[in-house]
Amino acid sequence: MTRRSLLAMLVAAVALIGTIGMTRTASAQNNPNICTYTVDVAGIPPCCFPINLQTEWNCLGAITMDNKAIPGNGVFVFPLNPPGGGPCPPACLFNWASLNGIINPTPLGQTKQYVINGCCYRLTAALDAAGQVYLTIRPCIV
Repeated sequence: MTRRSLLAMLVAAVALIGTIGMTRTASAQNNPNICTYTVDVAGIPPCCFPINLQTEWNCLGAITMDNKAIPGNGVFVFPLNPPGGGPCPPACLFNWASLNGIINPTPLGQTKQYVINGCCYRLTAALDAAGQVYLTIRPCIV
């Protein structure tokens, strides 16, 4: 193998790694053309409601917070952009979600537990197949 072919292979490998890294970053954000997000709540006992859900969004560089009171189990679809976020599309980009004011943010691709007033919740932040933010709230696994 000559130096030239070795150098060409090295450059190609670095370019491939860079492309994979950019693809991962780009796929970790919500679809800017979808102007809603979904909260799917199931299995939570009635005594643990309402649940106070906070979300943080990046709206063209301005950070916006949105609070929703989740009244019970069910699937809830909320509009984007949050108040003060401007027209949609483009949708604001999701930063994180949290429950009942606890500063323990759950970013995309993660699940975190929250114990509040004797109730234990698992909050998962993900994207559905279309790139819409999809938050699930379930009881903790004991």
